[in-house]
Amino acid sequence: MTIFGIDASSNTGSVGWAAVDAGTGFGFEKVTEGTHYANPFWPAAREALDACAKATGLVPGAYLFLDAGAPGAAQADWFASRAGNLDGFAIAADFERAPDGPPSVQQARACVARLRQHYPGHPVGLYAPHWFTGGEDLTFGDWLWASSYVIGTGSPQALYAKVPGVFWAQYGGRSPLMLQFTSSARVPGVPGPCDCSAFKGTQADLRAAVLGKKVPDVTIGSVKCDGRTSLAQLAAEHQTGASTVLRLTVQHGGKYSAPVAAYLDAVFQGKLPASAPIPAGAMLWVPVTA
Repeated sequence: MTIFGIDASSNTGSVGWAAVDAGTGFGFEKVTEGTHYANPFWPAAREALDACAKATGLVPGAYLFLDAGAPGAAQADWFASRAGNLDGFAIAADFERAPDGPPSVQQARACVARLRQHYPGHPVGLYAPHWFTGGEDLTFGDWLWASSYVIGTGSPQALYAKVPGVFWAQYGGRSPLMLQFTSSARVPGVPGPCDCSAFKGTQADLRAAVLGKKVPDVTIGSVKCDGRTSLAQLAAEHQTGASTVLRLTVQHGGKYSAPVAAYLDAVFQGKLPASAPIPAGAMLWVPVTA
């Protein structure tokens, strides 16, 4: 399973989060930028996102946009003073080019460290595109939000079908948890084209990753497929979901033959059902003990 979500700022305008919620699994709203700007839409968005989370399970999020003009810790302080209580909200720092110049890795590190002080025990994500960060070590963030865009405008499902597997490739010492794959999605509830991201898994999986909810430890192992077993059968045998098998396989598998890579991409994109046989010789990763 792949779920989609948007991220909004004042440039997006007033978002109808209840309408967005009807077709997405998560949503983020910008709170601050640097130490000088607070998004005027945040208070209403926070209330709406919280209501959606309670009503439908939407995973809500808040983020700050780093700039080059102030120490990272001060930017985290400004964010916390405007964001307030973020229980139940994902938190991320947006680390990319800014209007007043690119923030440094040192600023980003200091920002993440101070956010952990403001929100103890809460994971802090890092939106840090590979095209900006290059080979920098990004493991100081608790989870990674990648960015690579496809061309065109349309629904999240239609645009995500264009995403190649390489967009999910590891960099900065981490595998991306989420992928922003367009700035031109059309989503009900949003006045115009918007940023849209994907997460491979369920809302419960995402909630566990970004909110720090404890999940049972598992031991994983590889299974060699004989060409007759389907992904759905394999998942059922190991008492898990097909999305979990796919995610573990992407995270732990190596280089696959062309038929196996094509199969995995097709299932990820919803072009092939989980009931389709897995190509012979494929090594997939599964939970083997709970």
